[in-house]
Amino acid sequence: MISLGNFSAYSFYGAAWTVETLVERIRASGYTGAGLADMSGFHGAVEFSQACDRAGLRMILGCRLRIRDFVPGWLQVTVRDQTGYAATCRLLSENHAGETDWEALERLQAEASGHIWISCPIRVEHVYRTRIGDYPRWRSAWESLAEYGWDNLWLELGWQSAAGRLLQRRVFSEWSRLGWDRWVLVSGARHDGSPVGSELLELMQSMGTLTRIGQAHPDKLVRAEYGLLPAGEIRRRFAKVPQVLRQTQVFADACTFDFRFGRMHLPNPLIRTGADATEVSSGRTRQDRVLAWRCLRGIVQRYGSAYPWRDKPGRPELLERLRRELGVVSETGYAGYFLIFAEVVDECGRRGIPLLARGSAAGSLICYALGVANVCPFRFGLCFERFLNRERMRHSKLPDIDLDLPWDRREEIMTWLYERHGVEKVAMIGGFAHFKGRASVAEVAKAMGVPAHDAHAWSKRLPHGSLRKFLDDREGYVEAKGAWADQRFQEAVARAVDLHDLPRHPMMHPCGMVIADRPLTDFTPVGGSAKGFSMTQMSMDPIEDLGLLKMDLLGQAGLSVIRDCLENTGETIDIFERIDYADERIYEMIRDGEARGVFHIESPAMTSLLKLCRCADIDCLVATVSVIRPGAANEDKKSKFARRYLGMEEPVYAHPVLEEVLGDSYGLMIYEEHILLVANRFAGMDLGTADLLRRILIKKSDSKSMEELESVFRSSALHKGRSENEITTVWKELRDFSGFMFNKAHGAAYAVEAFQGCWLKLSYPVHFLSAVLNNQRGFYRPLVYVMEILRHKGRFRLPDVQDPGNAYCVVDEWVQIPLWQIKGLGERFLDKWTRERKKGPFADWEDFARRIQPEPADAGLLARTGALRGFFKNRHEAFWKAGQIRRQSHRGRAVPAGDDLFTVVPEVSTEALEEMSRRDRAIAEVELLGYPVSMDPFEFWMEDLERNGTIPICELENYVGREMEIAGIQVCHRLHRTLKGELMKFVSLADESGIAETVLFPDVYREFGWPLSHSHAARLRVNIERDETGSGLSLTVTEALTGPRE
Repeated sequence: MISLGNFSAYSFYGAAWTVETLVERIRASGYTGAGLADMSGFHGAVEFSQACDRAGLRMILGCRLRIRDFVPGWLQVTVRDQTGYAATCRLLSENHAGETDWEALERLQAEASGHIWISCPIRVEHVYRTRIGDYPRWRSAWESLAEYGWDNLWLELGWQSAAGRLLQRRVFSEWSRLGWDRWVLVSGARHDGSPVGSELLELMQSMGTLTRIGQAHPDKLVRAEYGLLPAGEIRRRFAKVPQVLRQTQVFADACTFDFRFGRMHLPNPLIRTGADATEVSSGRTRQDRVLAWRCLRGIVQRYGSAYPWRDKPGRPELLERLRRELGVVSETGYAGYFLIFAEVVDECGRRGIPLLARGSAAGSLICYALGVANVCPFRFGLCFERFLNRERMRHSKLPDIDLDLPWDRREEIMTWLYERHGVEKVAMIGGFAHFKGRASVAEVAKAMGVPAHDAHAWSKRLPHGSLRKFLDDREGYVEAKGAWADQRFQEAVARAVDLHDLPRHPMMHPCGMVIADRPLTDFTPVGGSAKGFSMTQMSMDPIEDLGLLKMDLLGQAGLSVIRDCLENTGETIDIFERIDYADERIYEMIRDGEARGVFHIESPAMTSLLKLCRCADIDCLVATVSVIRPGAANEDKKSKFARRYLGMEEPVYAHPVLEEVLGDSYGLMIYEEHILLVANRFAGMDLGTADLLRRILIKKSDSKSMEELESVFRSSALHKGRSENEITTVWKELRDFSGFMFNKAHGAAYAVEAFQGCWLKLSYPVHFLSAVLNNQRGFYRPLVYVMEILRHKGRFRLPDVQDPGNAYCVVDEWVQIPLWQIKGLGERFLDKWTRERKKGPFADWEDFARRIQPEPADAGLLARTGALRGFFKNRHEAFWKAGQIRRQSHRGRAVPAGDDLFTVVPEVSTEALEEMSRRDRAIAEVELLGYPVSMDPFEFWMEDLERNGTIPICELENYVGREMEIAGIQVCHRLHRTLKGELMKFVSLADESGIAETVLFPDVYREFGWPLSHSHAARLRVNIERDETGSGLSLTVTEALTGPRE
């Protein structure tokens, strides 16, 4: 028997079961097949198909469509074959924004009448409101539907509320009398089954309808809609109408659709010769030859005189590796895949857009030769097999080539891809926002009846990350001090934990695009997005499973900062040729913790690790970029790496063969490919199976598959002659090496980019830091980079409407702040100001007011930040004049003919208006810019903090072994858990001389964590010791005195 018409969590607020849980419950209830019919989409269809396959169930796929002006509220479309699926995808794509109209349904019927079923529920509007007296209304709706004469229309019976069942009996009785009962079937229409799930679903429906729990709403279900009845119970309840059960089976047997996995659908690439472009046909031989030709040409360019590394590989070495890589590409049929990415690289080159390949693709000589990657695989010992190998393709998906572009030019390339391949074949990949952490608590609280202001205030007092961990140690998290005493807060957190990771609503993947060789609606519904790009209903993994080309174009700030810095200097600098990657000055800067603003290596944790290692070469930088990732940074691995790198500890290998694999990391697993190579070289597993192991370890999931792979690992290793003790030791190292991690090629790409950023900061510090501010994407808030510029003797000029630029720029060490930095300034104003300023400067305030016609609020913001100083003697006068616009706009009287709002009003004397005090000016700047300009930041925030008896941060080295006091502005803080699970906190404190990383261990954190979290500045008593390698300092807080509260 088939369970039809089930809802999953992809009905968003309409069901509480994930696809996997739904399928497992259906199998356990005795059904041989499972039907899915989520509201308005196929969001979880691929996962549902795969789950049914694993469970040994037949899949029946459908969806529910909300129908405009239709009393039952919705119809269900069930897919019978591929034609019906594609037609339904097109319908969902046309009506992604809301309800479906009858014209769209008629088009669907005309296109796919023999390829779909349509079924109608026996209900009026919503089951919540169904009554037996509603039969005439339902009958009228059915008759209007029947007028279309569709021959694939069915009636759905379900086990509803008592009133709903009475209505169904009335309908079925009438239909039997008229001989129409052969088109009736049993539909489950299940949302959830367990009592706990029912409560959770009631909460979700309240959240989805913006009502309180227990408050009536037509879109809320009644509890009879929740339960999943066992197959035997359905047979018993419908035993008096066996023909309905037989017809349900006929309905299901006609549905033969399933997804076709294992085939690729790649578009044909273009090859350019001069201004002409020719499409390379899908024939594999031709594409192989084109790829080989492009690679040989690229190798000549890459390994010519501009090669930036020492020990250039020789011609035989290059050709041998290229033949090996091309051979694998030819066998897998992926030559076209590489050529498509080469097209993107070529287009970026034509437009002058820098790019960077990250991920395992950066380890391929093919990608390096094509210009896709920027790191030499020979110089960094990069492994091609992590990216692509023969065995992997039997188990896995198409490998990724991920490209980083400047964040502000990424959409330019995305638009070009739509134009190049056709809008019907290109889309952004969809995704889903999930219920997580703090945001879930706020939403749950509002559904419980807590006022919105209080609900959001509660959520801000919670830590980022897992709520379950917070519940386990709620007393240890002092930032939530006081809130836990409220019973409603406790209940909201507990309920939010149950919602964790359920999909909340569709959203766009941050960087993924998909390109097909035919319209995407053959594979998935496609909708719109807030940015205007089309977006698939399905997420990344299903898109890859369907054999579609996924292209990640990530907007990255580091590339934008390097570009802007180079432009800001006004010089022509080729950093690829000019930089010496052995420059000791750069490594000294990195070791001293002066890399703030440099993408990838500026965080406090990264700064501390680089100090710990005394980083002295690019290979150490590659390793540290990788070893700090959560998957690698376990078992005290950061400390072990530092000690071994410095020669303070000998590398340890569980077996001699591992020295060849782990020698570059001193016996430690820190890169993704270490999983493949250890499993292959030590245990003899083929690379494809080893790659499956890598995927499972990264996701830290699927314990059943892990058990199976452990068995394969052990048997393979025994066959290789390894001892039980060796096998257990190596397997433990692999199991411990789990979670998010980098492959070495990824680390190398980012390390090279970071080194380039360091070179620019060392050579042009003010220009570089201004570029960081300009891109607004640094690790720290802008204040930190402002303080860095001040330390490097830079100075700031306030925003000015007369300044023709609209970016942070440097003129004679003065940094001009752009107008867009002013918080709250409207985009309409900025757009109009940009256009008008290009025409020339403003003669005076009257000229500015007439040309720009600013909104009163915008004029007030400009006055408060000093942006109108070219027109007035002080900010009070500017604010008075700006206020005239407000006063005129609120007078409510007719404007004389030929006049307008910005006509000059009779002059009022402003002689008595004195300048604002320096502190008042600074307060306005902090509010609107995020940092003060009229006052030094340290003077502004530390004016009331007693600093007598403190030492400058730059002098801490002179007080090792002593307890001293330091004072500064808190620029960063983060929570961490000890090995015992207790909470502790790291606080980064800045003064005029530098930034220090301090640590509050659990006892001190519990005492001082709350006041520190509510203050900008602090005076800390710290115990000063050397770190474990003697390279840096360890500052342990013993007492804290805070400044004024926020």
